[in-house]
Amino acid sequence: MKWIFGGFALLVVTGVVLFSGIFKLGEEGENSPVASSTTSGFVSKDGITATGDFTVEPVEETIEIPNLNRPVVFPSDMPNEAREVLKERLDEAVVTIRGDQSSYEGWFKLGVNRKAIEDYVGAKEAWEFASYLYSKDAVLYSNLGNLYGYYLKNTALAETNYLKAVDLEPYIANWYLRTADFYREVVGDSVKAKAILAKGLSMIPGDTLITTALNSTGQ
Repeated sequence: MKWIFGGFALLVVTGVVLFSGIFKLGEEGENSPVASSTTSGFVSKDGITATGDFTVEPVEETIEIPNLNRPVVFPSDMPNEAREVLKERLDEAVVTIRGDQSSYEGWFKLGVNRKAIEDYVGAKEAWEFASYLYSKDAVLYSNLGNLYGYYLKNTALAETNYLKAVDLEPYIANWYLRTADFYREVVGDSVKAKAILAKGLSMIPGDTLITTALNSTGQ
């Protein structure tokens, strides 16, 4: 049966306040704005030194928070029991985010359950926003790679996100394996699949999973 939920495990989340509008990220923290300031005296950055009065302006990126009131539309063949479970989980994710707009678990869970109801655009919005907040999290980028590659049919963005996961965690075999699967299954390019696996093996010598995948690719 297409819709099975027995093993549908999700992260446990804590409480959440809808912040409609704009979320601003400052350079000193992933989710806190930085005010401009003036300092006097000695300044050293990247090997460059200077003295005097300096005004430090924040580098700010403006990001629009996804619409938490996005309609919930279920696939026509989804059983009522599955709809009830997913609706409850979507509501829980929204409540979490409303209490804490920077909640990793809230945005992650929202993306998981949006994807489960085949709302791939809604899942993309949730995970992309999460990746702005948590730009060093490889899981989010790999999930976005899967979403773009297999569901939204945008191979360019899929590749970008898969490779971002690899770059962030170059010693984790799973990211090389998932990227290779994408090259082989979606792009149909065994050369690229072998290349990313070979890179993985150079970073993680002797890894059995990568070695097995590399030996079987293109055969």
